Amino acid sequence: RLIGLREEPGAFFLRGESRLCQGSYTLAKEDFDEAVLLDPDNMDMIVDIYQVLAGNGYREAGEEYLQAALDKGGKGLTSLSKGKIYYYLGDYQAAATSLEEARNSDGNDFESSLYLGKAYEAVGEYNYASNVYVSFLARNPKEAAVYNQLALCRMNMGDYEGALENIQAGMQIGDARYMKNLSFNEIVVYEYLGEFKKAQALINAYLESYPDDS
Repeated sequence: RLIGLREEPGAFFLRGESRLCQGSYTLAKEDFDEAVLLDPDNMDMIVDIYQVLAGNGYREAGEEYLQAALDKGGKGLTSLSKGKIYYYLGDYQAAATSLEEARNSDGNDFESSLYLGKAYEAVGEYNYASNVYVSFLARNPKEAAVYNQLALCRMNMGDYEGALENIQAGMQIGDARYMKNLSFNEIVVYEYLGEFKKAQALINAYLESYPDDS
């Protein structure tokens, strides 16, 4: 109905996502193409298109949107958006270069730091990644997402006590968007620590809060 009233890029994107989830790839791609045609400088939307396609088994098709955005350039291609696109394309060195620049220049400290850390994690540079997260949290101590990512990083380093501390610090913020992930990861950390009775109690509490999590 909204598309019938006006050519709204976001509506085309959402209809494409709905069609893809129903198994209609061809129709979904038509909607995604129209969304990009109407708003070619919206790099966040292009990354969203990639994520939807990749999440439904069409990673290569999603990568085509990312690569086209890089090739085209344009005013929407900031250091941050370029870094995110390189990250999803798997070019982590180029991603880190762009994200370092973004962290120092464009004012979006949250996304640039989060993706920069994840780029270093992707190549096994966990110490550097954890330093990125710790540095960010020293400036912005109320970002639960970064506490969660730092915990995952420290789990990969084998520092489960440190990971638990980060998870619980993130949970204290009380951001509902991240409580499910933090609660799940808290269970995993207790299992790694060998505290299975504690983990079991938390699993029972988790399933009460999220009974649909198979």
